[in-house]
Amino acid sequence: MALGIAALSAPTLSAQTPRFASLDQMIGGDAGSRFGETFATLGDLNFDGASEFAVGSPGYNAGHGLGSGRVTIYSGATRQVLYHLDGIVGVDSLLGLTLDVIGDFDHDGHGDLLVGAGGHVPAYIVSAATGIRLVELVSNTNGQVGMEATVIGDINGDSFPEFVLGFPAETRDGHTNTGLAIVYNGTTALPMHEIVGRAAFDNVGEIMIGPGDLNADGTPDLLIGIPSLDNHGLTAVSGATGEILYHMKRAELGMSISDLAVTGDFNQDGHADFLATGYRYGNSGLQWVDGVAKIFSGADGSLLMTHSDGHLEDFGRRSEAIGDVNGDGFNDIGLVATPLSQSWQVRPNVIIISGQDGHEMGRLSSPTPQGLVITLGGIGDTNNDGRDEFLIGVPQDWFAQSTYFGQAQVMTFLN
Repeated sequence: MALGIAALSAPTLSAQTPRFASLDQMIGGDAGSRFGETFATLGDLNFDGASEFAVGSPGYNAGHGLGSGRVTIYSGATRQVLYHLDGIVGVDSLLGLTLDVIGDFDHDGHGDLLVGAGGHVPAYIVSAATGIRLVELVSNTNGQVGMEATVIGDINGDSFPEFVLGFPAETRDGHTNTGLAIVYNGTTALPMHEIVGRAAFDNVGEIMIGPGDLNADGTPDLLIGIPSLDNHGLTAVSGATGEILYHMKRAELGMSISDLAVTGDFNQDGHADFLATGYRYGNSGLQWVDGVAKIFSGADGSLLMTHSDGHLEDFGRRSEAIGDVNGDGFNDIGLVATPLSQSWQVRPNVIIISGQDGHEMGRLSSPTPQGLVITLGGIGDTNNDGRDEFLIGVPQDWFAQSTYFGQAQVMTFLN
């Protein structure tokens, strides 16, 4: 069954404030497809004035009983399907597990897609315009389960952005799940260097972003979150040299990190800054946790802003820069909070944070308890109103008594 636009009779996300509205809803066409797991903004592929976007369904099985995966490319203007990129049965196990836009690899005038597949071939470079696989990124890793990817930017001066594949389950020198991140040349798609965890269960490659130029040396850098209990924190790595710029442990951060997101130069000091989301222990004397989001200076790791509700929430299982949603010239941030209600039900909220000053612009909530995983992605200004739209995905939503069809909604900010 094809993926397409569905009627709004299915469960939707509702705004707790009247500042956001849903323009469209799309529903996965296959049980277990996990439609809405990942997103990417592709630019204007069909020259209609609106940016197209991609949605990943890593559990899609194409009728073969195997989750080989699928990526669907949509028109930004009409939300109609332009084409599907289906996983290769027996080769790909989770095509669409990650989606990132890299440079114009095939020189056709459009940025291309880095698509995580999670199988024998962990990732592909794919033409965004045609869906043709351009490169297979085969690695000699043993930790492809849970693979992640991110784009850093141009670190070697050839005008093409480099990218990173993360393998958090990689075992090295007998250290289980120490993790591995491989930096690839954006022009040749060949490995440039590796970053390996220092100890077992560091899971390097699970949490990472390319925040921009942290140390103002003219070269974009890399941030890696370390989720292990022993070394929990984050490490800033120089894109120019591969050297560690600084490392911040959990005690210095005042939180445990669930995710990282790009903010740009939040404090206007010439350095890229970043958002860390996760949790910290509450002040009630009990071992509950408070959800917290913090913006840190990329230059030295100093704290710039804190956002927390001070009650049972775990922020940032997903957090994402979603574009300038209110048209004020600053890129805004979406994060997911998972509050625990008095009836012990978890219904996540999406919180939109201003990229200008960090204030909370609004919230959207899931009315159904099945939406335990929510994903976010910016898709640019699809309706030419001067404000960027964004996608909210619920890959574990279900319909017609089946499981995990998944859904995605196109959201817009209202004046």
